[in-house]
Amino acid sequence: MEEKEKVVQYTRSEVIAAAPAIVRDVLNPEVKIPELLLMSDGKYQWRSDIIYYVEKYDLELPEEFVNYVLEQI
Repeated sequence: MEEKEKVVQYTRSEVIAAAPAIVRDVLNPEVKIPELLLMSDGKYQWRSDIIYYVEKYDLELPEEFVNYVLEQI
């Protein structure tokens, strides 16, 4: 995704909840994901591990969401 950095920065919006959990990378279970947060921009909500997968594995996000984010920046 060409706009990956912009989307990743945007997805670090407001934290609305934190879970005291150990989260492991589903593709590499030996790796712990540092934290599990629920994030929101007021319209959409997502978990912080989604950001991790976008950064590490280039997980594709729905086009509708990417377009929305780019319009907000």
